[in-house]
Amino acid sequence: MKANRWIILVVILLVAVVLVAKQRADRAESGPPATEEIVAPTDSAPAEEEAVAPPPSDRDTTADTAAPSPAAATPAQGKGSVSSAASSQPSASPKTSQPSPAQAEEKPQAGAPPAASAANSDAGEEARQPAAPAEPRREKPLSGAKLAECLKSGRPTLAEFGAGWCPACEQMEPVIEEAAAKYKGKVHVVYVDVMSHGATGRQHAVRLIPTQIFFGSDGKEASRHVGYYPLTDIDRELAALGVTP
Repeated sequence: MKANRWIILVVILLVAVVLVAKQRADRAESGPPATEEIVAPTDSAPAEEEAVAPPPSDRDTTADTAAPSPAAATPAQGKGSVSSAASSQPSASPKTSQPSPAQAEEKPQAGAPPAASAANSDAGEEARQPAAPAEPRREKPLSGAKLAECLKSGRPTLAEFGAGWCPACEQMEPVIEEAAAKYKGKVHVVYVDVMSHGATGRQHAVRLIPTQIFFGSDGKEASRHVGYYPLTDIDRELAALGVTP
């Protein structure tokens, strides 16, 4: 029984060897494996690959284009007959490059001054033009501490009593400054801040602000006004004291 088993195993092995050898022979006769057929280009290639044109060779490029000049020749073009044909041609004489229309427009026209010189000339003309007359500087009124001295000077005095927190006093500030400039050298114009010179305000019986008090040349009160007072009314009061601008 054991001998029969060994014989059967040997027969099976021989059959397997024969089958394997036969398969190898069939493969050798049928050609390359299927994977190589897929890699090779076939009619069923994608449309994108067919649309891509192969790059032109050096010979085709040289035939389609004009003969390159020696300055434009590169090491890649110096192969075979192409390099010999290019080297045998005489070098063309350099031609003067013509400026493009854009460059011609950028160049200044003949006889036209440059932009920088034109700007300098404009600046010179502006400098030669007479400057606009400056606004006359307003004369600041004297401080309230000067009121007693002004009343003894023998000159008419205008005293404005006010405070910084008073809106009407702020409106009177440019009017008093204009009066000080207008009557400079003829009338003493004094601003008395009742917050800083409260005793002076009580001395002259100032209860409301703004208050304007007009003093004659003798130092005595001639008239007074409470509230906003325009410059024309101030001119009338000073004219009554014999003072003109």
